[in-house]
Amino acid sequence: MAQTLFAVLALGLVMLLALNTSRDRVSRITETVAGTLEVEARGVAAEALDHIGGFLFDGNTAATTPEGFTSEVDFGPPGRPFDDPSITDVDDFHGAAVHVIERAVSDPNTGEQVPLGFAITVEVQYVTVSTAGVSPSGGVATYDKQVEVTVSNERMTSPISLSLVFSFSE
Repeated sequence: MAQTLFAVLALGLVMLLALNTSRDRVSRITETVAGTLEVEARGVAAEALDHIGGFLFDGNTAATTPEGFTSEVDFGPPGRPFDDPSITDVDDFHGAAVHVIERAVSDPNTGEQVPLGFAITVEVQYVTVSTAGVSPSGGVATYDKQVEVTVSNERMTSPISLSLVFSFSE
């Protein structure tokens, strides 16, 4: 009877150690996947900002002062596809929210490529740039527009946002 009890306890201890080892491995894999998702999301956001930077500062190409620039209330419209052919300038991206960029990452267990879709949302606003930093202009047109790109994925715990200020130059 004592030997049976000892064998059951030993088996229970071995199972507990195996469970802890498996839990640690799953935790490490989860951290690796989360890190990979964050790196990929930052890359997607940087690519989106680079793409947006290739457009005109403002659609009113004759304007050389903020008074002639597009009013902030006319940015957008919301829900426009990121690759909409009617987009001609930076503020046209405001509210873009339906574009999904596909990426593939390696599964840490199998090494196989796993497709991931990242959703992008874009916010554009006029800002004031000073030595103290960047602050919203309260809707008043300035020589600077801040573009914030937010990237999300269903497997991420929180979205990633990157922003960049684009300045008018003749």
